[in-house]
Amino acid sequence: MRTERPGRMQTFRRAGPVSGLVIGLALACGSDANRAQYHLGQADSFLAEGRGREALIELHSAARLEPGNVDLSLRVAETSLRYGFFGDAVDFYRDALSFRPEDSEAQLNLAQLLLELDPSASKARVNEVLARDPDNAKAWLIRARASLIAGDVESAMSHIAQARRIDLSEPEIDRVMALAYETRGRAARARNPMAVPAPRVTQSILRAYERYLAKGGEYPLMGYLGRARTLAQLPGHSAEALEAFAQALDQCREIGSPYEHVQVAREAARVAQVLGDPALAKRAAQFWIDTTPRDMDAWRSFAELSVEDPETHQRRVYEDLVRSLPDLPEAHVLYAHHLLHRQGYSRAVDYLNERLGRGEGDALLLIGISDLQNRSQRFADAAKTLEKLQAQFPDLPAAALALGEHQVLNEQFEAGAATLQAGLREQPTSHGYRLLARAEQRQSNLPQALAAINKAIALAHRADPNNLRLKAQIHSEMGQHAKAGNSLLRLERKAGLRPQERLSLALSYYLRGTPGVGRKFLIQLLEAEDAGPRAALEFSRWDGQNPRYRPAVRHHLASRFKAFPNDTALLTALTEMDWADGRVEEARGRLNAAIDLQSWVGKPYLIRGNFLLGLGELVAARDDAERALRLDPSTSNEAYNIMTAAYMNSGNLPNLVAAMEAQAAKRGLSADRLGLLARLNLGIGKTVRALELYEQALDGGSDLLFVKNDLAYLLASLGGDLDRALALARMATEAPGENVSAVDTLGYVYLKLGQPDAAVWQFRQAVSEAAPPVPDYYFHLGLALVKLGKAEQARAAFQEALALNPEFSDAEQVRQLLKKNSGEGAEGATDGPAS
Repeated sequence: MRTERPGRMQTFRRAGPVSGLVIGLALACGSDANRAQYHLGQADSFLAEGRGREALIELHSAARLEPGNVDLSLRVAETSLRYGFFGDAVDFYRDALSFRPEDSEAQLNLAQLLLELDPSASKARVNEVLARDPDNAKAWLIRARASLIAGDVESAMSHIAQARRIDLSEPEIDRVMALAYETRGRAARARNPMAVPAPRVTQSILRAYERYLAKGGEYPLMGYLGRARTLAQLPGHSAEALEAFAQALDQCREIGSPYEHVQVAREAARVAQVLGDPALAKRAAQFWIDTTPRDMDAWRSFAELSVEDPETHQRRVYEDLVRSLPDLPEAHVLYAHHLLHRQGYSRAVDYLNERLGRGEGDALLLIGISDLQNRSQRFADAAKTLEKLQAQFPDLPAAALALGEHQVLNEQFEAGAATLQAGLREQPTSHGYRLLARAEQRQSNLPQALAAINKAIALAHRADPNNLRLKAQIHSEMGQHAKAGNSLLRLERKAGLRPQERLSLALSYYLRGTPGVGRKFLIQLLEAEDAGPRAALEFSRWDGQNPRYRPAVRHHLASRFKAFPNDTALLTALTEMDWADGRVEEARGRLNAAIDLQSWVGKPYLIRGNFLLGLGELVAARDDAERALRLDPSTSNEAYNIMTAAYMNSGNLPNLVAAMEAQAAKRGLSADRLGLLARLNLGIGKTVRALELYEQALDGGSDLLFVKNDLAYLLASLGGDLDRALALARMATEAPGENVSAVDTLGYVYLKLGQPDAAVWQFRQAVSEAAPPVPDYYFHLGLALVKLGKAEQARAAFQEALALNPEFSDAEQVRQLLKKNSGEGAEGATDGPAS
């Protein structure tokens, strides 16, 4: 469960009394205006005491009584903004502007709030102001910030220049200029994260913040914070940076809003931890708690400080939390999470159960219990808790969000997405939108997932690493590798990168066509003591064929294999490299040693079987395939492929088939062995017998990929049941692993069904994924392109097939097609080889 508050004060909408303040409301009699004045007086008192949340409750109550009071709506908006409740600020600014649309200041305040929440609405508000007042410098600066958010630094600089022409003395120009320099620096770092930032640029950012402060900008605390952040990025300025953060904390006593105070405290605590000043980190974290004592992130941050005795420190912090806020359900939920880690599941759940029935916080306590149950993989118990929650609080949006989270954790993604959407309409939260993004991502609804995670980021009070992680994954799955890398770089600045995330960052550079940067990241990963196998495998995949880096690839593969001797992917990569480099005996020795180390594991036998097959040691290869199959039935597809190749190249295939047929007649064969016999019959040209045996294998329960694939191809080739062929081909393509042959077969069935457009997509996938390239796939692609009337593309595909192998099985038909139609395209081509 997340204890964060979204951008709105959702607690105002709870049914029933929420505090003793409601008693005051009941006692206040008279007209709506008098009652509104009562609430305003209460709000003033709470604000004077620094009790912003209570003040906002009173301001909301007053605004409900006087919905047409524009000044009151603006006051609620500004107070909501001051305390970080951006959703409420947006709502009340909109209310005020519906009565007073010509208020440019309110329009621009709303536009600034909407920059990330709703960029198109923000742009419309700014355009409306500029239409009335083209010389409004603030409007041009908001335009500049919108451009920076979109990554368009040049447009932003143009808008800043326009604001400067209008009012050179405007302090905000310098702050936005600093933001522009920072954005430009991030873009340069995205292009090459290994480059050292130019001190000149960092100095320019520093001077811009100092000018802003000297001119008395509207948000001076943000100027102090920007200056401190910039100093922290300058090499050799750590002491000065820590001093600047301490100064920013001091300034919080005199200036700035509570929301700004939290930003300063949070960043000061983080940087002080990184730069090794535990006293400043503790001071900043304590100030954060003092500023917003009901903010669970503040307590969590304080508990996670690096100290000499972390266990004792955390226990004391969380005990102080529940002692300070005994009536706050979120505090008890966070304490229960601490108990989960320290004393186990039962103690944590019992702690929350003991507090049920004590007041209005039961809903949050039940949500907390269900979260503990979900985290502990007790999904059935969580479902029962959520049933109780919904029975007691049927209209609570948070209950829908909790149910949606439970459904997503149980991989009920479609139902979870629907439940979350219903809850988010009533209570939009960052955590809820991140769950929705996950549900959409797992359904491959990537545009919807991206929209949801962007909403989660916009609603978050602070940058949440989990949001950035998910956004990077979604961009990567969409093929937007530069954007995925940018999200990972932002994550690195906020929370650092895990090894897997650093690997993803490296791959994003390879995939966007800048391998030099990706290679540097990979080598950095591989030089670390805890490097895993995958970094070496990716280095091999991307640079293994490059003579310049091949020795380094071999070194890192061997190093990782020494650390992970049971990793068969590393064993395969090293074997393939040795084979290509002629280091046959070295490969043989490594394979033998690997099998001696784990003779009960099937996969190493399979790797050696393929190796021996390449050497022409057919009997030994077949024996290894048989061993792999006995030890590990999951290797069946690869094992039977090795056996098929060994038998096919034995030089005595007809006699071998006759012997196997006799054995089948005498003692029978297993379903999988019938499939093997079908393949061998196909190899000697007995197509009808092969078709009969494939049917028997399938009826006997064989789940071999090639049985489905070959049978589908034969049915399509021989004019059989095309609907059945389509079903078999689809089953083959959906099997685990990379099944390029099955992709080609599915395309061939589509072609026979008269669907060349669908066939082309399958054939293009087959030719792009086949390694090494297969001429038959290009031939089939050419046939489909002919059917679509794309003669030139078809000719290119046919020519590529012949270039790969001038003697492949359908080469003569390709030559006839090219010769016959050399001047008029390939019209008249058949759907494939003659049966």
